[in-house]
Amino acid sequence: MYFAMVQVTCRPPLGSVSQFAYPYKGVHRIVSAFASLLRGETIEPIEETRPSKIQFQAPKRGPVSPDPLSEQLYHASCQQWATGVSRMLLYGAAQWFYRVCSRGQRSLRTMHVASPILDRLDDLARKQKVHVTRHDLLMAMIAQATIKAFPGLSPTPIGFIYNFNHHLEKSAPLHNTFWPISIPLAQGIEMTHGDDQLIMLAIQIRHAVRAARSPECLELFRERYESMGPQQPLHPANLNPNRPNIQVSSSAHQDWSGDGLNIC
Repeated sequence: MYFAMVQVTCRPPLGSVSQFAYPYKGVHRIVSAFASLLRGETIEPIEETRPSKIQFQAPKRGPVSPDPLSEQLYHASCQQWATGVSRMLLYGAAQWFYRVCSRGQRSLRTMHVASPILDRLDDLARKQKVHVTRHDLLMAMIAQATIKAFPGLSPTPIGFIYNFNHHLEKSAPLHNTFWPISIPLAQGIEMTHGDDQLIMLAIQIRHAVRAARSPECLELFRERYESMGPQQPLHPANLNPNRPNIQVSSSAHQDWSGDGLNIC
């Protein structure tokens, strides 16, 4: 199991982090209320009804042609993430056995990406008239590092956590309104190198984020998650403990953190 943390030492443009969400808002509210009690303050009760089903808002725009990338995101996610108690127990047993038998110790490492690095890549993208965000470029760096560190993996095990709370008819901030979405990288991307590869990866990531927001993609994932039910937990499909399973999320919207990305 691989765990790392990437911290961006710059402030991104407003609105550029909406494609990533870290599901800690409810936890933050609980901890904040507990801290208020310790200070002797009075807290107001929080009354929020758990939604019985996932119901999205009606699209604000008229009918549009379906994005073929939506189905690709869905099938890639189904390939990387499986459901079921028995397979989850097998995955947990494989992880435990690997940690017991492995001589190496797990490590937590932090990589700091300086602002000038993203500035240079952002300028390069603008010169090529490529419309991507700084977070797209940062995630492209993570994808590029994954391709180099684990060559030959198909599909490349990288994705992002998408928070669909703002798509719901009724907001549910105290619940885990998110799901992992895997990105199917284009074939032949490993044949390019350097900045050209980074820009190509950033473009694919931007297209994936846009497709994840589309009504057809939301419906595909909604149907899968409703069919799972509470007795079908989600877990990595591959039982190999050495296989990376990288998911990018953002903690930028939380009160206690800066503009950071966490990868696990």
